[in-house]
Parts: sequence; structure tokens; C-alpha cells
Amino acid sequence: MKSDVLYHHLDEIHNTRSASIILPMLFEIYKPNSVLDVGAGLGTWLKVCIDLGVSEVLGIDGEYVDMSRVVIPHECFLRKDLTQLTHSEKKYDLT
Repeated sequence: MKSDVLYHHLDEIHNTRSASIILPMLFEIYKPNSVLDVGAGLGTWLKVCIDLGVSEVLGIDGEYVDMSRVVIPHECFLRKDLTQLTHSEKKYDLT
């Protein structure tokens, strides 16, 4: 299913402020080695995960994402129609 509605990743929304507060608190309780973010936006939450020492991240979001604005390594980001996701055998510590 393809939408004609353009989604705009706004800097006011897609930034690391919330993740920089929440993830350190979570990681005090549980420290994952791998994180999957479905609906990752520009990868801002995964960027904070990387900064906190997570060794493996994967962000997935729609084909509309402007890769020039993605803040994680591009090999850690998959643009895909989110209605067409399939099961993966790969396991992540945190999703």
C-alpha cells in the first residue's frame, strides 16, 4: 500500500532529546547488545543507542525516508514498505 501523503521528518520531533533522557535510565536496568527500531524515522533513538554502546542496531522505516537525513550508518537502516514486513529469524535484545 503506497500513500500519496508526504511525511516530513521535522527536527522539532525527530531529535535525540527524549531518547537521551529515557534510554540511559532503561540501560541501567537492562543493557541490550542489539536493538531493532521499526518506524525508526531518521534513526535518532538508534543513534543514542550507539552512543550508549549498543553494538548492533537496525532501523526500518518507509521508502519515503530521506537517507541524507538519517543519523545512523546507512548500512544499519532499511527503507521498506512497512505493510510488507515479513518474519525474520534474526533476534534482537530490544525492539
